[in-house]
Formats: sequence, C-alpha cells, structure tokens
Amino acid sequence: PRTWGSPNGRLRRGWGGISIVRETIAVQGLTLGFDRPVHVSRHAVGGEDNASAAEVRGPGTVRVLFTPDAEDVETELAVRRVTGDENAIVCYTNPHDGIEALGRRFFRRCLALRLRPCVVTKRTVFKWQETFWQRLRALFEREFRPAFVQAGLLGAEGELRHLLSDAATMCIVRWAEGGFGFVALNYDGDLLTDELAEVHGGPAFISSVLHGVPPGEGAEEEREVR
Repeated sequence: PRTWGSPNGRLRRGWGGISIVRETIAVQGLTLGFDRPVHVSRHAVGGEDNASAAEVRGPGTVRVLFTPDAEDVETELAVRRVTGDENAIVCYTNPHDGIEALGRRFFRRCLALRLRPCVVTKRTVFKWQETFWQRLRALFEREFRPAFVQAGLLGAEGELRHLLSDAATMCIVRWAEGGFGFVALNYDGDLLTDELAEVHGGPAFISSVLHGVPPGEGAEEEREVR
C-alpha cells in the first residue's frame, strides 16, 4: 500500500510557509500553566519533518549529489560508508529563504507581548543550523536591539539569548511564570510547541497560525492562516 504524505506539510509548502506560530491562551477565571504569555515561532518547512528515507540491507556507500538547475555540474556533498546489515538512510534539506521574514514576525510579536526572545537550535551538533542563528542574530542587531533594550526585555546580560534545543525543553518547565518567546527550526519547534501545550493545559489552550507567501506573490503580500 502507498503511504501518503502529510496534507498539513503540503499546505505549508504550497503556501510558501514561513512560520507556524503558537501562543498560550489566557482564559479569565481559569488557572493554566503560565501566568504570562509564551510564544513559539517555528520555521514551517524543511528539516526532519520533510525528510525522505529508505531502508537498505548490507554494507555499502551513500553519496549525496547536488545538480543546480542553472548548470549541469554535479557537486558531491557527502559520502558515507554504512557497514551494518540493515540501515536507514535519511536525507533532508532546510531552506534559508524566509528566515528574516520569520525573525521579523517573531521579534515584533515579542515586543508587542513584552517577552524575552530566545533563538533555539542544536548548532553544537548540527553545524548547518549555525546559519539560522547567525541570520536571526544579525537581523536582531540591525533592526530590533534598541527597542528591546528600551523595553528591558534582554535580561541582565543584555543580549539576544541562544538556547540549545534540549535546554529549551527544560526551560519550558522551569520558567513557570511565562514571559518568553522561542524561535526554532521546524522539528525542534514542533516538539517545543507540543510541550508548551502539555504544560499550559492542552492543545485547546494554545493558538496556531501559519504565516506564508502564496506562490507568485512577494514578501509584502505575506498572509496568515488560522
């Protein structure tokens, strides 16, 4: 039987997914997990959530090749020797387009709700995630630092905070008062929002909004789906 892909993932790709935003919902008269708002923005496409995979048998060699559309020249990106009797081969990509648009929405929302912003990656192990952190930090320094300093939202060290993804999962439990925002890649953001829902009382008490640029439209035409 054929396994069909996620319709949710297809919607995000077709919509030019920039970010999926989740926020805690406050209900008057009901005590939930966080006293103040918590916001999580995740890159809506790419990463493990869009991986292709296959299971193979026996030792062999895996090669990853890239052929740009503009020229018929292959570049060998990786070579990996596998030696086990059974192996799972997984390959995924992560687009850098849209990181700045994701960051602008994230930082603006943190300012509006008076939240301390934190960028979440596992860049110590997954070196390719360094670009996500560096681009968001550059955007922050270029366009948002003065506003966050004036609002007093950067903590004692006065810097945009970076958290490793495993540390971020612990912070969701420890920072019970709320008042923080996380921006992360697709898979890490998926796990963090599930944990956020669990701590705050369930999925019914967090919002979900997809931001994207429909095909054929520029960034100025960015839309949202709730």
